Amino acid sequence: MRPGTFFGSLPLASCDQADVLLRLGGDGRYTLQAHCRASMKDLPPEQGDWSAEWNGTCVRLVPDGFATPRQFAVPLEDALVLAEGSCIDPVEDPRGRTLHRAPPAPGDVGERH
Repeated sequence: MRPGTFFGSLPLASCDQADVLLRLGGDGRYTLQAHCRASMKDLPPEQGDWSAEWNGTCVRLVPDGFATPRQFAVPLEDALVLAEGSCIDPVEDPRGRTLHRAPPAPGDVGERH
C-alpha cells in the first residue's frame, strides 16, 4: 500500500454514516477528516500512525491518544474497506464502509505513481 488520499463513507463511533477524507502520508502518519450526514456537522479531525500489514493486504490506523485502532482490508491498491474485526476476514457488504483513492492533485509530488 502506498501513501495517498482516500475518500468515501464510513460508520464512525459518533456517527452512523460519515463522509470521510483520509490522507495516508509517506511519513507513516495519517489524518482523517469526517462530516456526519445525520447531524450535518464536521467531526473533530483525527491523526495518528498508519502501517501496511499482512503483506500489504491490511492497513492499520492507530490514532494519537487512547482511541481504538481501525483496520482496513485492501482488496485493491486503490480501495480500503473498513474491517468489522480482523482485516483478513472478508466483509460481507462493503457498501458504506469503503474508501477509494483520490487522483493526485496537480503538483502533489508525494502521491505520484
